Amino acid sequence: MKPPMDVRRNARRTLLTALGSTLLAAPLASLAQPAPRVWRIGYIDFGSRQSTVSAGRLDALMKGLREYGYVEGKNLVFDARYAEGNAERVDGFATDLVRQRVDLLLTLGSGASHAARRATLNLPAPIPIVVISSPDPVSEGFAKTLARPGGNMTGMSNGADDTVQKLVELLGEIAPKLSRIAVLTNPSNGAHASLMTSLQAAAKIKGKQVTAMSVSRAEEIDSRFAAMPRERINGVIILADAFLFQQRAQIAALALKQRLPSIYALAGYAEAGGL
Repeated sequence: MKPPMDVRRNARRTLLTALGSTLLAAPLASLAQPAPRVWRIGYIDFGSRQSTVSAGRLDALMKGLREYGYVEGKNLVFDARYAEGNAERVDGFATDLVRQRVDLLLTLGSGASHAARRATLNLPAPIPIVVISSPDPVSEGFAKTLARPGGNMTGMSNGADDTVQKLVELLGEIAPKLSRIAVLTNPSNGAHASLMTSLQAAAKIKGKQVTAMSVSRAEEIDSRFAAMPRERINGVIILADAFLFQQRAQIAALALKQRLPSIYALAGYAEAGGL
């Protein structure tokens, strides 16, 4: 026995209403899904953007991020600041990036890493810092030990503290008669003091004398090289540093002009015309 007509109409109306509500709710539910998380990376480079680009570091970094699914303009904001070798700029960069609540600070150059560390010391929720390269992160205060850094800093060590003594040995093999070696250092690089101690120990064994020549501006590099003949310098060592690497073409040209045997911590100097 069929139910009365009005009962069937009511049942059909109820079913259509329910289906309509479901179809309307579906797009609304999809619109209500949370947007993908956008991550913010703050990047502080003690050198220049051009130096980073020409060395291929920036492209390599962005490629690596894309491989892990982080794409600028989609789920990544990459805020880069370049100090152009000016130590007075890095603290302001670090403070501003912390104020913008970046998820991560990425630093290149000792001065940039120290600035990031100072800016994050007293935060209620620490911002992780990744140091791209440091000659000796323990002596610079970035890590308690290499195995267990502790704190909010981690990153890479380029092992310069272990290999820097080889620079004296190799330079001596290239030019056996040299006796007085100038070492270009950057006063804002916290690792250079300990590296100089290692160099002096190696030079003493080889019967050589090393003299630190501190530079923090391009014009100081010119004046240091100009003073080398007066100081009877007959060899040059360039330590690893973001600012010095930025000035690699200038340094290589000056060393060649004065016919000074020179040795560098990074291959980019040779590509720029160095020994």
